[in-house]
Amino acid sequence: MIKGVIEQHKTAPQSALIGKLNPIIRGWSNYYSAVVSTETFNKLG
Repeated sequence: MIKGVIEQHKTAPQSALIGKLNPIIRGWSNYYSAVVSTETFNKLG
């Protein structure tokens, strides 16, 4: 998915590419944060 966005915006300004990638990366981080939190708390308990 990220590779496709980068390829589609090869000639675009850097700010445009960052604008397209930010929501994707933010979404992945929010999705996986629960998994990482669960694993961390399991190690503590």
